Amino acid sequence: MKRSEVSQCASALGRAGARARWGDKLARAEGATPPRAAQRPALALPERASGLPMMVYVGQTRQKSLIAKLTAVGFGETVVRGEYPPRRHPWFYDNGAFRDFTAGRGFDQTRFEFELLRMTSSTAHPPPDFVILPDVVADAAQTFALSIYWYDRIRTVIDNPNRAPLSLALALQDGMTERDVAKLLPMVSTLFVGGTRAWKWSTAARWAAFAHAHGKRLHIGRAGTPRLAKMAREANADSIDSAFPLWSRKHLDVFIAAIESGRVSREAEALEAETLRRYGLEAVDAASASDVKKAGAW
Repeated sequence: MKRSEVSQCASALGRAGARARWGDKLARAEGATPPRAAQRPALALPERASGLPMMVYVGQTRQKSLIAKLTAVGFGETVVRGEYPPRRHPWFYDNGAFRDFTAGRGFDQTRFEFELLRMTSSTAHPPPDFVILPDVVADAAQTFALSIYWYDRIRTVIDNPNRAPLSLALALQDGMTERDVAKLLPMVSTLFVGGTRAWKWSTAARWAAFAHAHGKRLHIGRAGTPRLAKMAREANADSIDSAFPLWSRKHLDVFIAAIESGRVSREAEALEAETLRRYGLEAVDAASASDVKKAGAW
């Protein structure tokens, strides 16, 4: 996409300035784009692929055989900031704040905005099921402030006026209440349960009931083992993300079985225990193949 084409689709609210600033990089990243696709309705509740009772997103992989298997079973893709574009569909976009937090660095807002602009400027891929608004792990006040700021920026600067707006997710963090979150519900299609592990799993079912009562989908982040996937299903989550199926073919098979049956087999329990023993909690918090590699599994 040329700079002039980017500028033409910008709005009077400042979108032109943002796209002009990024125009050359967008052109190099995307090349020429085909004509704009027709608008799609904003996603309300997820479609559950292949008859599975809960939508599952797993991180990116380059293995063709694994991509084919994940596609066949109906698993979507988690695309963490820095990994765009997606390799499979459907997909959602993780802002990367948790990865920054665990690495002890600040949130890379420049990269985040650049990749959102790529999404809204290209028709090479379908839009994400949702984009997680920037958040701060276990900090409700800062997450609310960041979410409101980025919601306004996305709607006025980043969204493409010739397409449906990006579907957004609010990351729920320790200390948030239904009363506080209710004020932000008009901004989002999805509630994403993040926060510390203890808070996440002690409140997940309550947040699912709250989300569904207000016509929103409920996603639980980093449900990284068969046991946690079972807990998410019991909490009535609409979707989860995990990198557990990427560790090996056996990991994938026992994870699928746990999703389908709602039970964790002895084989799954043993494999989960062995994975955690060897690689620690990185096995739970991994979001993509790159995280799995860092844990030394490949």
